[in-house]
Amino acid sequence: MAIQAEGKFTTVDFWRGSRLLSRKSLAVVSICGLLILATATLTSLSDEQGWRGQLVVFGLGLLVLVYYWVAIFYRAHRRVTQSPNLRGTVRFEFDDSGFVIQSAHARSVCEWTGILKWREGEVMRDQELGVMRTMSCRTSKRRSG
Repeated sequence: MAIQAEGKFTTVDFWRGSRLLSRKSLAVVSICGLLILATATLTSLSDEQGWRGQLVVFGLGLLVLVYYWVAIFYRAHRRVTQSPNLRGTVRFEFDDSGFVIQSAHARSVCEWTGILKWREGEVMRDQELGVMRTMSCRTSKRRSG
């Protein structure tokens, strides 16, 4: 009995998956940006001359806070638009022997016997990207026997 799923990737799918994969670094960079903004604001409030030299620090904090989010979205958009495998429909088929991922230009087969480690994530989405990002399998480079 095979379970089949198919769909088309969008930029939002890849952006969501990229944010899921880099959530720790996103949190660290966002906290650093907020700390820089808070430092610039507190320094300017305590200074009698106001926002004189702190505009550069404030701009740096804003850049650090916004740049990573925009960069992740840009990379996701570029990957979807430039990859020929992601332009068409991607089909997943899970059965007793393993699973098959098939797109317009590629076909990948992974057998259950070749999987060394399996991890199921907390966030299981019914979209293909969520399945691919949260279920990871590690296969051996060489097959024995």
